[in-house]
Amino acid sequence: TKTRTSFRADIQTLPSVSNSTSIHSSINPYIHQSIHTSSHKQPSTMADGVYPRLNGTMLTSGQFQEQLVSIVGTVVPGGSNEQIQFRTSDESVVFMDTTQMEEALMDADKDLVMEVIGQAVPGGSLMAFVCRPLGQDTDLNVYNKMIQVQMDPLYGEYFGR
Repeated sequence: TKTRTSFRADIQTLPSVSNSTSIHSSINPYIHQSIHTSSHKQPSTMADGVYPRLNGTMLTSGQFQEQLVSIVGTVVPGGSNEQIQFRTSDESVVFMDTTQMEEALMDADKDLVMEVIGQAVPGGSLMAFVCRPLGQDTDLNVYNKMIQVQMDPLYGEYFGR
């Protein structure tokens, strides 16, 4: 069986999301195939499992558009099977398209902190692919401070940039 790390590497090679009509035909079969096959190519541009970790302000800046990113926060109550609002580590609220998720996030516990990996899309929202619960005791303020240090050019050498 494949490890979670290998799955993340497979996600990095997903086709770019250019419009909502091609999403269903291009991403779902790829994810299914990547989970159920044992051989895959490692992307040459990113180390295994490495992608920008963002807060809501960074996501909505447009700087990471069309890139695979990680964002941590909680689900805002409400939403639908197709779209939710997500409160990020910096208290921003962003929209997530969840049509590519295996499980709906709209009914998630409002106190459960989770990491969502997906593609940053135009307009500052996220096309979510994978979600991992981190627990209810994750300190989002500390996590947000870590992200700010990680993205600061002054400390780039310590984070492999």
